[in-house]
Amino acid sequence: MHIVYLVSSMKKSGLTKIIYNVAINIVKDSKVSIVELNSDKHDSEYKASLKSLGVDFYDANVSKVNLLKNIKDISNILSSTSPDVVHAHCLRSIVFLSFVKGNTYKKVCTMHSYIVNNYVGEFGKIKGTLLAKFVINRVKVFDEIISVSESVQKLFKDRENLSTYAICNGVDKKAKAITEYNTIKPIPFIYTGSISHRKRIKFLCESIISYNNFSSTKINLTLAGSGPLFNEISQKYLEHQNLFFLGNVEDVDKYLSEGAYFISASASEGLPNAVMEAMALGLPVILSDIPPHQELLDGDRIGYSFELDSYDSLCKTLNKVVELEESEYLSLASKAHFKINEKFNVEVMANKHKELYEQIIIK
Repeated sequence: MHIVYLVSSMKKSGLTKIIYNVAINIVKDSKVSIVELNSDKHDSEYKASLKSLGVDFYDANVSKVNLLKNIKDISNILSSTSPDVVHAHCLRSIVFLSFVKGNTYKKVCTMHSYIVNNYVGEFGKIKGTLLAKFVINRVKVFDEIISVSESVQKLFKDRENLSTYAICNGVDKKAKAITEYNTIKPIPFIYTGSISHRKRIKFLCESIISYNNFSSTKINLTLAGSGPLFNEISQKYLEHQNLFFLGNVEDVDKYLSEGAYFISASASEGLPNAVMEAMALGLPVILSDIPPHQELLDGDRIGYSFELDSYDSLCKTLNKVVELEESEYLSLASKAHFKINEKFNVEVMANKHKELYEQIIIK
């Protein structure tokens, strides 16, 4: 079985981490190749590691002006590799692959979120809606469409009448939960991920400031990550002693393990790796009540949810959290860690991809 992944580049990101985690598991008994639309000058950690395992890389070197030539070049590269399955993982690769004709291989794509919400947030209501509708129309030519969570699968089915195959994202298992009951004051909260409008970082910061103004128990919020709003927001809150902007960090686990809780106010997700990485370490989570977050909570006591964009709801939730007894906290931590090890982990995700590839090849 030969699987070819098509992606903009293997630059380190949440999306390429999924490709990497699946590839390193299936390359043990299958051939894997990766076609980058535009390869970076320097190999990322993921790319270097995959090369060492025998994964072949190809650079399509697509241009912004000659779309027909781009499609032809991609088609020629794919044909030369003789794949059984070609799996597209990003907007550009999905669109390009949807126009490749005359192939004998199966086409698969992954929808990493309910793209209508994401594109409207990124491009505005009119442009975002039109782009999302265009992509949704193009994916209908694929042999299989993967959603990264059951909640994303449901959104596509209910709102677009688009059937997809759910394979939940997964992260590395941890041998044990390493978080301990917090006795540090102010209580350390941690957020990791993009500093962007979709993640509602301004709302999160304002909520922590507001809570600290009226509560005798203070909270520190550390934000690890960068993004389009990083400079603006980090400067805006520079004087606030309870907010710490780290930018991109190499050892995310180090900062997660120093926190007492993980918090996310995001307005839209697929199935967030950042949240699952925190859970894997046994960090209780405080999450906005969007469907993918609710899927991770799934009624279990592994954390708390609050109403999206509601200061009042989040502050009430924070009041509950800061009053937790040690036994309650350790129960949350243990259940969060267990949930990742049982369901939302790399091995489960990779095996389900492999099973799907094997099924569609023989159709």
